[in-house]
Amino acid sequence: MTLSRRVLAILTASTVGVSLSVTMTTVPAGALTTGCAAKAVAVRDATTYPALASKALVGVASYNILGQNAGGVWTNWPGRRNAIAAQIASCLPDVVGLQEASVAGVRETATATARHVSQYENLTDLVNARTGATGDLYVPANRYRPYCSSTPEWNGTWQGAPAPWRTCLQSATAGSNDNRILFNTRTTRLLSHGFTNLRSATTTQRTIEWAVLEQRATRRRYFVANTHLDAHATDAYRVAQMKQALTVVATRRVYAGATLASFVVGDLNSSRYTEARTAADVLTSGGWVDIVGNDRRLKASGSGVGWCRRVTPQAPSVPMAASRFVHVVYNTTNRSTYSCTFPEGNTSRPRLDPSSWWKYNGSAIDYIYVSWGVRARTWETVVPAGSAYGFAKNPPSDHNMVMTWAYV
Repeated sequence: MTLSRRVLAILTASTVGVSLSVTMTTVPAGALTTGCAAKAVAVRDATTYPALASKALVGVASYNILGQNAGGVWTNWPGRRNAIAAQIASCLPDVVGLQEASVAGVRETATATARHVSQYENLTDLVNARTGATGDLYVPANRYRPYCSSTPEWNGTWQGAPAPWRTCLQSATAGSNDNRILFNTRTTRLLSHGFTNLRSATTTQRTIEWAVLEQRATRRRYFVANTHLDAHATDAYRVAQMKQALTVVATRRVYAGATLASFVVGDLNSSRYTEARTAADVLTSGGWVDIVGNDRRLKASGSGVGWCRRVTPQAPSVPMAASRFVHVVYNTTNRSTYSCTFPEGNTSRPRLDPSSWWKYNGSAIDYIYVSWGVRARTWETVVPAGSAYGFAKNPPSDHNMVMTWAYV
């Protein structure tokens, strides 16, 4: 089915809003939804708990989409991209931090000539093709990349009409490399953004990208930082990277004289089972809250399920219920050998009944941390339909998207 509808897209690339009228076509049937599974209970919380009534409910996600040439190997982006776009469009977050969102031109086959559109821009196109009919249009906060083209395929149009997210800005130094924050222009206004290079142990330049955002409906402001720490480095090196990133966060989350409610999202490349001190420990010791409640006191050993245990987040909050933790037993990385549903090395018989899955966390190297006082209401590890026993079925990336709905 093709839907053709006139929608109003509001782009704010700086502190000044610009209104544009865009015609969106070829939106797949069934692609437009109201959110992920746990959103409804978070919405109801505003009427159940008076402390939340004056706050803004925002959806924040983190997704490592697997670079199209990760590790120098072509990862078949064309075969994966529609499923990734559909997951984001289904959840409809206000903001999503992407990792491994390459700035390189997309290749349709391993040996094809690269197109002029980058991987993160291609993903944005595909998400907007699914959400544009309702006016939910996504724009990268940072649209700089090393090379922009003026060819008909690019720049600034989509399906023959002007498109705000397709305005490429060229700079060899102003782009945030493969970290990109996308925000929903219907619900969210971008007030400020930037990035800082982190120490890197490899040839891949690591960055922390940040954005100051404002919910349009309430004008409540919040801060999101997105990062991806080195995989091929010691835990001590990643700890140093996280300390550097937090220095940036401490400076940038102060806007117009106010310290904003904040989120730090991304792939930290260490889990709660890592024996050494980790980047997540740095965040925890700094007063940040891991909203899914990973328990660092227990390790992945033995045949019991104790090491899968989740601890209750300690930020000021109103009670959370089981229905607000969706698919938490699934690992956030699909390459992990740890499993809460099967004993280690034994995949013949699940050790957990599915009805108990909400109680336990899978192995996570993808995190959403919040500043003290953010009322995180839900957590979802987004996995394809048909996934079972804590393992994602035919996942489109080596990571799963993680998401929260939170009041700020």
